[in-house]
Amino acid sequence: MINLIYLPTAFASGLFFPKQLLPQFIQTISPYLPLHFFGQLGWDAVGAPTDGSVTTDWLYLIGYGIAFFAIALWAYRREESRKFS
Repeated sequence: MINLIYLPTAFASGLFFPKQLLPQFIQTISPYLPLHFFGQLGWDAVGAPTDGSVTTDWLYLIGYGIAFFAIALWAYRREESRKFS
């Protein structure tokens, strides 16, 4: 299941190919995907020029982490209340 989510997201984020080679609609959504920011941090680590700053990339990743943690916590509590109600 994870590969059904990770691989298309990695492709759309520009991890396998430069974003300029991807279709226009994928280039439009690419900056909003979490893996885009991981890729930017990786390129910054090896010294390649990127679009944004390292601080911005980290802030976006922290925001995604908080959002997905909140969704997971909500889903966990919902499942537990159904199981033990």
